[in-house]
Amino acid sequence: MNIVRSFIDGKWITPTGVKIPKLNPATEEVIHEVASARMPDLRIALESSKRAFHQWSTMTIGERVELLKKVGQLMMDKLDEISSVITLENGKPLVESSMEVTGAQMYVDYYVAEAEQMLREETRIMDFPQAGNYEFRIVFEPLGVVVVISPWNWPFLIPIQTIIPAMVAGNSVIFKPSSLTAMVGEKIAELFEEAGLPKGVFNMVQGGGRIGEMLVKSDVQAVVFTGGNKAGAQVALNCAKGLKKTILELGGSDPFIVLDDANLDEAVNGALYGRFFGAGQICVSAKRILVHENVFNDFLKQFVEKASSLKVGNGFDPSTDIGPLISREQQSYVSRSVRQAILAGARIMCGGSAPKEFKKGFFYSPTVLTDVNLSMKVMSEEIFGPVAPVMPFHDEKQAVEIANATEYGLGASIWTENEDRAIRLSRRIESGIVWINDVAVTFPHAPWGGVKRSGLGRHSSRYGLLEMVNIRQICINKIREPRRMWWLPYSKE
Repeated sequence: MNIVRSFIDGKWITPTGVKIPKLNPATEEVIHEVASARMPDLRIALESSKRAFHQWSTMTIGERVELLKKVGQLMMDKLDEISSVITLENGKPLVESSMEVTGAQMYVDYYVAEAEQMLREETRIMDFPQAGNYEFRIVFEPLGVVVVISPWNWPFLIPIQTIIPAMVAGNSVIFKPSSLTAMVGEKIAELFEEAGLPKGVFNMVQGGGRIGEMLVKSDVQAVVFTGGNKAGAQVALNCAKGLKKTILELGGSDPFIVLDDANLDEAVNGALYGRFFGAGQICVSAKRILVHENVFNDFLKQFVEKASSLKVGNGFDPSTDIGPLISREQQSYVSRSVRQAILAGARIMCGGSAPKEFKKGFFYSPTVLTDVNLSMKVMSEEIFGPVAPVMPFHDEKQAVEIANATEYGLGASIWTENEDRAIRLSRRIESGIVWINDVAVTFPHAPWGGVKRSGLGRHSSRYGLLEMVNIRQICINKIREPRRMWWLPYSKE
């Protein structure tokens, strides 16, 4: 049995903690075991990261960039190898895995090209009558050791999206991948090892949630967590006790709003992708599809026809559109959510069960539901699966009310031929991201993050990079006077 290892202090080790079996979600075969790290392993990783930080942070940004540039080059050299591992562990179609790797490489390219400019020292000059001439220097300094805990649904892109800006800024990183995609984590560690970074700048520890909890409670300066709301709230609580910088990307229940003047062909195809890519196991997928009543029937007819034609299967089959869900537990949760909606009055237009042709695997058919209401789990919770509730609305006011009737606020999309109308409507949607005539598209140049219970802080762009630094002020009085007008004593003499 293949054992997935940890990478600590520049060495590959097989921890002696509990072994976690990993099933292929398409076949249910055990493909490997994950060797969980133990507290002594974490201590070594932490001490290694602290030592490496002092060396890494004193290098110039240009020197760090040259080493990190190699990581992006290696990604492209190993594209097929990494993509295959993502599909093996996660189940997504191979084409989606390849897009994930090329997307991650885009983040590397962006930060190695722009980081030096984005972190350049800034100077401000201020003149104060009777007080002096002040020069303010704004400098950007790394935080220290940053813990990155990533999920299984985007096991390659999400950690790279965070690790690269953290390292560019001069931080060392301890990375914990999901135990459900531990081999992808191993591939990430191989990239940093082969790129030739100083020992300890990057450490990777394997294990389940308990390992993540111990890392969060350890003596680090920042924690970046992507995952569910319950776990994210606990991370925030533990970080608050130590006053650690906390960046969270949590759940989403994104509204997909189709106005009466939308291009229906485009909107239907957007909804098909936005709801079903990644088998619907995506934070920013179109969770709730809201369609103006004037075009509801036409939209629903086209959408159901296209959803019914999507092929469910093994991600290594080139004809597969939708792979399996990540686990039996996830499959059961999706199934229960659909049954609850049906019992509450929802109507199944297609799907609604696991495909009967598969004897093994955690598959679920693309499912479209109508006659839904806000009390149903499929409209109030984040359903991580290929289930699309479609609901009509009467006017913009009602669309906004439904869109905002959730504790989440990650993304939203609006479909219309009138851009001004879309911009106006977008201002009323409570979310960190709004796409107009598109859905779930991301680039490193724009900030990424949510509001409400969808998280704290931002990834991507300069704003994501600035999450990885201390912003420090150095104030210099350029005109020296014996005293300042606001100094003691306060007498008029």
